[in-house]
Amino acid sequence: MLGRLDFFLEKTTAELADETVHTETGLVEKIRHEPLGVVANISAWNYPYFVGSNVFVPALLAGNAVLYKPSNTPASWA
Repeated sequence: MLGRLDFFLEKTTAELADETVHTETGLVEKIRHEPLGVVANISAWNYPYFVGSNVFVPALLAGNAVLYKPSNTPASWA
């Protein structure tokens, strides 16, 4: 999972930077990325933290709050 964290940390600044899509005399149109607020994620039972990290790590890096629930172990394993 450390490699995945490094990947997200490396890409975050560039991905969240404002993007100019059109310029004209006296006019500049940009896309600005802003946090959504709260992101909820219920991950799969197999490798729950590794799979869930694909959702909660970028969400946190983008300034969101995260509600994360790893799935329970299948009942047949108990």
